[in-house]
Amino acid sequence: MSPPPASWSASTSPEENSPCSSCSKKSRLCLREKGLDYVSHYVNLSTFEHHRPEYLALNPNGLVPTLVHDGAVIIESTVINEYLDDVFPKI
Repeated sequence: MSPPPASWSASTSPEENSPCSSCSKKSRLCLREKGLDYVSHYVNLSTFEHHRPEYLALNPNGLVPTLVHDGAVIIESTVINEYLDDVFPKI
């Protein structure tokens, strides 16, 4: 089984992540535990994709994960999980 793509989004919003990143794993786990549909986009850290201008435009810190939901961009895993709990409390 191949690793999930690096970015994902809840409820059809994209999320950027890397399968080897513990922070990305933490947020993917939260999405899966809540049973939320998401689209994941793999960011290859070994080739420094997270430092490319198109990614830095989304996340100026150049870190993964990044969650995009309903136009909101959340760029830190703990904040992503808190956001998911706030937006989807009963799931």
